[in-house]
Formats: sequence, C-alpha cells, structure tokens
Amino acid sequence: MIDYETFCKIRAYRENQGLKVAQIARALALHPCTVAKWVRTPQYRRQPTAPRRSKLGDRARPYRLLARPLGALHHRDRCDQYPRRRSLGRTTQKRAQ
Repeated sequence: MIDYETFCKIRAYRENQGLKVAQIARALALHPCTVAKWVRTPQYRRQPTAPRRSKLGDRARPYRLLARPLGALHHRDRCDQYPRRRSLGRTTQKRAQ
C-alpha cells in the first residue's frame, strides 16, 4: 500500500513527464506491478482496515452492557441476571492470635 504523496508522484511522472511504468518504478523504488496498478487507478483510495477484536475477548460483553443506560438494555441483558463475580484480589482474613 502506498501513501497519497507517492500516488501523486506516480501520476505526475506519468502525466507530466510521460515516463513508462518501469521508469517510474525505478525512480520511486517500487515494484513495477505496484506502479502499474496505481497508474490504472483514477483516484487514491486507502485500503480499508480490518475491524479489531477486543483485547478482552468474550469477557467484554458484560462491560459493554454496563456502559449503556439501563433503560436501553433488553430485558434478557439486565445486569441483575449476570452471576456475581468472585473477587479477583486476595481476601484478607484476620489471624487468630
């Protein structure tokens, strides 16, 4: 994938100076197939990015539900229907002296 500046350089070399694809590729240090593709393309388009997965994975769903107003939740997704979470930290117990 090339950036917009490189696309403009390819178009300028082709239209203003009349260079061939191989000459443009040599000048910009690109593969000739890449230059040929962008010469055929009428306007610059960025490559669409893939949607990212959540770092939390499946555990993210309850937190996403809590971020919405309670009235917007479906009756099956209400917070009180989720099981209580166990404490992730240590529990402190008093020692018998």
